[in-house]
Amino acid sequence: MTGEALTNVARHATGASTRVELAFDPALVRLSVTDDGGQPSALADTGSGWGLAGVRERVKRLGGDLIAGPSGPGWSVIVSAPA
Repeated sequence: MTGEALTNVARHATGASTRVELAFDPALVRLSVTDDGGQPSALADTGSGWGLAGVRERVKRLGGDLIAGPSGPGWSVIVSAPA
């Protein structure tokens, strides 16, 4: 998941600062990748759009959830799954 989210930042938000956070307890693991927007890259409008959909499907099989969308000026991807 982290790889796909970071690839998306590099592909779509040139120069963006990115924060990766991992939190866990005995019941839940939560991973978030958030960027501050950066500048749209030349590749911003390209791609199949299947990367995060594939991650969402794999996380769902584990009983987890993926939320992706705008976050302030940037974008955020958050995955939660049972530990």
